[in-house]
Amino acid sequence: MSAYKRLTPRRKSTERLVALAAFAGLTAITVAGNLPASAATNAVTSAGGYLRAHASELGLRDGVQDLIAQPALPTQGGSVVTYNQVAGEYPVVDSQVKVTLDRSGNVLLVVSSYKQVQLQAQVQAPANVGHFVSAEQAASAAQAHLLVSGVQSRANSTRREVLAEPGSPARQVWRVVLEGANNNGAWETLVDASTGRVVSSRNLMQYDTGTGRVFNPNPVVTSQDTSLRDNDDRDSPQLTAQLRQVTLLGLDSRGYLDGQFASTSPSQGTRAFSTQHTYNYIRSDARFEEVMAYYHVDTTQRYIQSLGFTNVNNRPQPVKADAFSYDNSYYNPSNGRITLGRGGVDDGEDADVIIHEYGHAIQDNQVPGFGSSEEAGSMGEGFGDYWAMTNFASSQPRAWQPIIAEWDATSYDNHVPAYLRRLDLDLHYPQDLSGEVHHDGQIWSRALWDIWNRLGKRTSDTLVLQSHFSLVPSASFRDGAMAIVAADRALYAGRDVNAIQRIFADRGIPTR
Repeated sequence: MSAYKRLTPRRKSTERLVALAAFAGLTAITVAGNLPASAATNAVTSAGGYLRAHASELGLRDGVQDLIAQPALPTQGGSVVTYNQVAGEYPVVDSQVKVTLDRSGNVLLVVSSYKQVQLQAQVQAPANVGHFVSAEQAASAAQAHLLVSGVQSRANSTRREVLAEPGSPARQVWRVVLEGANNNGAWETLVDASTGRVVSSRNLMQYDTGTGRVFNPNPVVTSQDTSLRDNDDRDSPQLTAQLRQVTLLGLDSRGYLDGQFASTSPSQGTRAFSTQHTYNYIRSDARFEEVMAYYHVDTTQRYIQSLGFTNVNNRPQPVKADAFSYDNSYYNPSNGRITLGRGGVDDGEDADVIIHEYGHAIQDNQVPGFGSSEEAGSMGEGFGDYWAMTNFASSQPRAWQPIIAEWDATSYDNHVPAYLRRLDLDLHYPQDLSGEVHHDGQIWSRALWDIWNRLGKRTSDTLVLQSHFSLVPSASFRDGAMAIVAADRALYAGRDVNAIQRIFADRGIPTR
């Protein structure tokens, strides 16, 4: 038996397709005030009678036969009856009418997203059915659409509905719900039932917001105290004073640091956990590195998407924080995971190190296997340094902007301030190539640094990310430079091509 009740009797449903005319309008929210209906004991009867009596002023069709009532929901103040709109035999996307009644059955409020959908005659010829894509085809189209954005998924449910939008003809669509792999949301995708084209897609998963304490980016930068030292991971008042309270976005509901764009699930030992999503740890606590990893990875992915890129490592990036005792960190393309070491200064305590490794994840996502030649590997290291710099340079003194990892480097570098690498060295291609990717990457990062200073942060970041799509895993410096020139032509009609070419020429890198 159906769980729904129609306001008036209808013929038995059929499988015929419905041809729809243009959408005519939308009633957003209508308040009925304290206008009483007959005080009937049956809430559905009372609500239905009220809607029929006030159909014109509520923007509903006379007789309201295109509304299907769900059973009344009892509330402390009375009841609520929800009506779903249909067009022919199919639901209308996101179209409901809710009627609130008091305990006596009087209507207090009507809230509506009803859409005026005009029906033509039903299509009778069975041959017309062949013009519509199948449920399986719609699911495949939805999966392919999400995959372009970096989301792998599997079909969960598919249902035919009717989409009515302002200014557009109403049409039949498949509503496909896909479950994202790796806890990457539940996606609702609407696929045009006639053409098979994706109309829209959105993530249905509701994410939580939490709070935590981090270094942002590291205590040397925020204090500008170059005398700070790790002291075997011991806390100190000076270091604790550099902790910053931040908002953690996109968390799932389980209490761990797993969410929309980052996950510390590979981390070992006692994982950070809070049912209240509060993660305030001191830096000697291994869970502190989890908070650092989650916050900085999530933040930089949100920044990437603010630039218009929804298909650049758009996934929950796994990070194994505080993983091993030696002083190294890496990105592993075989499992897509970032691993952070704790030798010297814990790498997870310096956001520059975290974001450098995330740079490798970005390139591997855009160009799987990137870095298979020495020059491509050097570009990968140079981009990782650039990406660390661009995320935090605006908050640093000008003299510190071209250096990275000022806190991590205190355990191995004697400069004041200490640094892992810098982006402003006067190195030239090809004479300064050494065959070591970290050194040679400084040729590439210097070019990117000069572009950043010439064009500004958002433009240069956008150009560099866009350029990666054009590369192959073994790309050369010349390929990379030409890809940035092509990106400027594609995005900005070649506005800054001459400046970009001069910058690369200063490094000895050809662009033709």
